[in-house]
Order: sequence, then C-alpha cells, then structure tokens
Amino acid sequence: MSDRLAHLNQLLSDLEAQLAGLEKALALAPMEDKARLRLLVQEKQREMQPYQQEKAQLEAASRAIGFNPGDTNPGDIGAARHGGRVGKIAIESPEGQVPLESAFYVAYPHLDRCYGELRKPGGLLRLKSPHKMGKSSLMLRLLDTARTAWNYRGISIDLNQTNQSFLPDPERFMKWFCAAVGKESGIRVKTEDYWDDMFGGNDNATDYFEAYLLKPDDRPLVLAIDNFDRIFAYQDLEIDLCGLLRGWYERSKTHKLWEKLRLMIVHSQEPYAQRDINQSPFNVGFPVELGEFNRVQIEDLIQRHGLDWKGAEIDRLMGLIGGHPYLVRLGLYHLACGDFSLTEFLQTAPTEAGIYRNHLGGLLQKLNEQPALARSMKTVVNNDRPVRLTSEESFKLNSTGLVVHVSDNCVKARCQLYQLYFSDRLRDL
Repeated sequence: MSDRLAHLNQLLSDLEAQLAGLEKALALAPMEDKARLRLLVQEKQREMQPYQQEKAQLEAASRAIGFNPGDTNPGDIGAARHGGRVGKIAIESPEGQVPLESAFYVAYPHLDRCYGELRKPGGLLRLKSPHKMGKSSLMLRLLDTARTAWNYRGISIDLNQTNQSFLPDPERFMKWFCAAVGKESGIRVKTEDYWDDMFGGNDNATDYFEAYLLKPDDRPLVLAIDNFDRIFAYQDLEIDLCGLLRGWYERSKTHKLWEKLRLMIVHSQEPYAQRDINQSPFNVGFPVELGEFNRVQIEDLIQRHGLDWKGAEIDRLMGLIGGHPYLVRLGLYHLACGDFSLTEFLQTAPTEAGIYRNHLGGLLQKLNEQPALARSMKTVVNNDRPVRLTSEESFKLNSTGLVVHVSDNCVKARCQLYQLYFSDRLRDL
C-alpha cells in the first residue's frame, strides 16, 4: 500500500506541475487561444481525478489500520498485526451504495470513458450488471463528479421508489417522472401548468423538459435512472419510456437545447425481446458492463480490511465466491470483525446459518417465482461441466447473476457458493 501511495504522490506531483503550466498559459494567452487552453486545463483535471480518488482511498485505508500516511516508517503497520488481523481497523458494512468517502470502494478501471460520454453533448451512458455488483455506487460517483468538478446539474431517479400505482398507467407515470426530476432539482412542481390532455404523456414530458427543466438553466443536466429494468414488467410503460428516452437522445443531434441533457440508464438486464430497435435506448450510447473483482483488487481489499493473509487463504476465499463484489465485501467485513475464522466461514457460507442467507434466499425466491427457470438452474448446478440452455433461459439466469456464460448459450454457476447452495435447495424440483 505504501509503495502505491508513493507512486501516486509522484504521479500527481508531475500532473499538478503540468496543470500549473497550462493554467499559467491560459492566464497569459490572447483571447483567441483561451478556449483551446481552457479545454486542455479541463482535460488535465479529469486525468488527475481518478488518481486523487485512489490516493484518498488508500490514505483513508492506511489511517483505518493505524498508519498515518505521513509517517516515515510504514513497516510499523506490521507491529499491530496479530492472529491474521490488524488490531485497530475502522471497517464499514457493505450494504447499499458505497459512500463517496469510503476507504473500501474499488474504482471502476475505465472511468475516463464514462466521463467522456457524460461530457459529450446529448451523451447516453448505460451501466449494466446483476444486482449488488456496483452499478449504483459507480452512478453515485459519476454524478458527484458532474456536480462538483464540472458544475453540471446531477439528478438521480430510482424506479424502485416509484409508487406501484403509477407503473401500469404511462400517463400518470410520465407526470410523476417529470415532477420527480424537478423536485430533485429543487424546482417547484408545475406539471399541471404544462400538461395538455390533448397530447400523450411522451409529448407532454418532452414539452415540460424543454420549457421548464432544460431552458431556464444553461448548465448540462445529467439524469440518472436507477433500477430501470423495473418497467419491463409493464409493456405499455416500457414501450413509451424507452421510446421517449431514445427520442430525446436523437433530438440532441439536431436541437441545441437537448444537447444539455446527458442520460445515465442503470439496469440489471435489457428486455429479452426488443420490440423496435429504433425505439430502444439500449443500442445507442456507451455501454458499461461491470464485472467481478480480479485477484489484484481482492488482495488490495484484503489489505484495506487489515487481514494479513497469504496466497493460500486468498485462494480458498476466491474458490468459494470468486470475485463477486458484494460477496467479497460481506465476507471480508465479517472476517475482519473477527466474527469467525476463514475455515468456519467456508463451512457455513452455503448454508442457512451463513452470512449469505438473505442474499441466497432472495435469489431462491426469484427462482421459485419462475418454476421453469428454477429447473434450468437445477440442471446447471447438477452438472460439473457448462450446460447449454435456450437463449432465453441463459439470458434470464445471467441477468439475475446466477450464472456466467462460457461459450454461446453454455453457462455455469457464477461461483461455488451458488453451486453448493442451489444444488441442495433445488434438489426436490
């Protein structure tokens, strides 16, 4: 950790010197060159941002295990270790979004590409992964950067918080959607002033955004829609909302005002059968599919949790849960707290007595609600080799995070934890 901090300090020092040179050139440049230099300054600031975030995270992690990054003897950290754990650590529960100031957040490796899409006039970014893989935490950071570094407006709407009664009624939903965006912007709700019953919900929503949400403020608006896949159970709403967002994206190419809108769609799956590719937002913009942590990231997280582990211990952990972000974080949280030993963890994890019982139970409930899918999962976990399923079966199981594709429609259980748990729980199907 100390070597990486030293490297980051040197790297940031070099970048800060380059930034200072650009800022000086900007101050002295003639008017016709200022726009170009201002863009270069902004690019350099964006280049520095992920390194600054990583440095802050490492410094916070160092302080959590009793080491001040300014100390001259990093080796003193080792003196605090005992029984495979560090004596004093300040760890956090992995439930929900990872806080912005967290010392345990693992940065997405391609942030620059996400930033680039959101800086683009009319940009559309799609964040996709199964539940509990880090989509919402990445969304939170992208919005924070837009607000604090670029002075954009940043709004998030969570469709899991939508009143159930709005979803079957596209007209009511569109009115709520517009009001919710305005409310999050700190603007008084005025949907009744702009809604005309002669027109449909999509036309009214477009007029409301143009007249009330986009025109009065010169700043770009980043609108993030979390848990977007909730609408897929409501065909009429799916068609209308997908068509609306695609229409706004296309409008940004010909209407200057709509260039200010940048969309972020956060979802676990796409509709299996897209009804009209020209009315879909899922084949435009920039897609980001979040995956599992790699071994280097897991080793770093283990250090941040103050666990003094060797290669064999890491192999045992990853052999059960792979690199699934939530499973890794929850396991390390309890292990760092001293709730049990690694051996005890491995023994109880695939059972109802283990720490994953709520997570596994939620997945089991989803399978029980779809008997055909449960039978497909039983076929997968009862085989030692990848299993070939229909396109729809493999799509749905992959979307829930239960399996991973190996080739074509051949899939296997995402991790040994799922293999063990579901081979037992689905035994009687």
